[in-house]
Amino acid sequence: MADRINILDEVLASKIAAGEVVERPSSVVKELVENSIDAGADRIAIEVHSGGKSLILVTDNGCGMSERDAALSVERHATSKLRKAEDLFNISTLGFRGEALAAVSSISRFELLTNDGDKGTKIYIEGGKTIEKEECACPRGTTIIVKDLFYNTPARLKYMKGDQTESTHISDIVSKLVLSNPKVSFKLVSNGKEVISSSGNGNVLDAIASIYGNAFAKSLVEVDLGNIKGYVSKPSDTKVNKDYQLFFVNGRYVRNLLLSNALESSYRNLISKDRHPAGILFVSVDPGGIDVNVHPAKREVKFADPGRVIKSISEAVKHSLIKNSPAKMVYSPDGFVPPERNFVGKEKSMQAVSMCFPEEFPSGHVPADMPAEERSPVIISSSEDDPLNSAAVPVPVAQVSNTYIVCVDGRDIVLIDQHAAHERILYEKIKSGKISRSNSQVCLMPQVIALDKKEFSMIEKSIERFLDLGFDLEVFGSDSIRVKAVPSDMTNINVKKLLSDLALEVGSGAEYLKTDEFADKIAKLAACHGAIKAGDRLSDQEMRSLVRELFATSNFSTCPHGRPSVARIDDPKIARLFSR
Repeated sequence: MADRINILDEVLASKIAAGEVVERPSSVVKELVENSIDAGADRIAIEVHSGGKSLILVTDNGCGMSERDAALSVERHATSKLRKAEDLFNISTLGFRGEALAAVSSISRFELLTNDGDKGTKIYIEGGKTIEKEECACPRGTTIIVKDLFYNTPARLKYMKGDQTESTHISDIVSKLVLSNPKVSFKLVSNGKEVISSSGNGNVLDAIASIYGNAFAKSLVEVDLGNIKGYVSKPSDTKVNKDYQLFFVNGRYVRNLLLSNALESSYRNLISKDRHPAGILFVSVDPGGIDVNVHPAKREVKFADPGRVIKSISEAVKHSLIKNSPAKMVYSPDGFVPPERNFVGKEKSMQAVSMCFPEEFPSGHVPADMPAEERSPVIISSSEDDPLNSAAVPVPVAQVSNTYIVCVDGRDIVLIDQHAAHERILYEKIKSGKISRSNSQVCLMPQVIALDKKEFSMIEKSIERFLDLGFDLEVFGSDSIRVKAVPSDMTNINVKKLLSDLALEVGSGAEYLKTDEFADKIAKLAACHGAIKAGDRLSDQEMRSLVRELFATSNFSTCPHGRPSVARIDDPKIARLFSR
């Protein structure tokens, strides 16, 4: 039988290895900037064109490299961070594999200029082959130029996203590096436009402000307990997803579900289950207690004692929230409990039910405690003019906890979640075009909303979508939106929270803004934010209108997100409750 196994040549092996290290242009930026940080740089400039596909340029003022080190740095498995196997369990640098420069240079036109203080060296490589190596004049530090990324691997280039999407990924990577290295001054320029700039003054809050804006930074609460430091959001300022949850372990950004769960658990009973806190947390652990050699891109870590880390985060965040709470909160194993919920007397319990009876009572029934002069029973009219009767709509008789509407439907009891119900009503109005710019309510005093940089960028690109829904928005300054009109059915809407939540949903780039899926997300979020909330007291007429409109929708049983809006307790079930 003929021999079939071959040893791959070095160039082909490098291209294959590059597939693990270099997923997209942002991967190149990450590897190059991490090398600059490990080299002791305190000023790093990044310039990209065409989403990094045509050009990535990274310049630092670090220690630079000698001629020998420069030549070795582009070889596979060449690193200054490890010398023996034991060093893998005591890693304190961002890079350590010795693969990044070899991988990048094998799939691009690559140029390295470096100076260690004695002399400068220039190396030019195309597709993994060294074309030129010579002495040159350049300032101390290192500059790396990567052109035509993936030019010799067209299959990889084919699957790259649009320039805007790739630029967004690069901004995201640089943002995380800015946050984890507040003592380093960063500047990111994309297609000639400055996107990120940080001072490098060492203040973490200033670094946060340079990425997300001053408004977001000022809204945060500081966390500083033991080995956990950073900032988290107040319970009143939550997000629609977890995009604003960032964790750094020994200065390295990591993705770890356990850390996220620890943060989320700290807010138990403080925020609703469909909302999420923001948090930028820095965890310090003994390097011997973590394994960072898990993922080729070093995004994941394993902890030797995960329970201890989770407990530290949870305790640190809870301590901060209690310390900064305007009203003292009581903590129990199930989470925080406001003081007024610890001891609820009979009087307070009774206040939870608002007996907002309509003008007529079902089957002539009246409350037993009604004054005698008001106890004349009135039977509901069967007039066709009353839609509650002609359409066989349940009759609202009470509101519980200013959240649930209790209705009578024949011999059954129907419970309605007022927020979910109103959300369904508004959603279907939006989708059917009944809510549009033609019936907007002009604001007497236009509202100016300051957004963080990420939010502003996304909303600016999708402003036309809001015009179609009846929102009259315009760009106001460099990071603010002015609200001039809102849909007439949503005059109580919190536009700032809507815009903030929507910006988080638009994580797929500019192309996504044109899709029907994005339009549907706007409709769902607008309906959610525009709907009456749990805790809102409703009048008799408001309850009747809400019930009537709900049962006129095509799917009254759930809100647009799929949460139940109606629950029925039928007559047999009621009888069983009383053993009848």
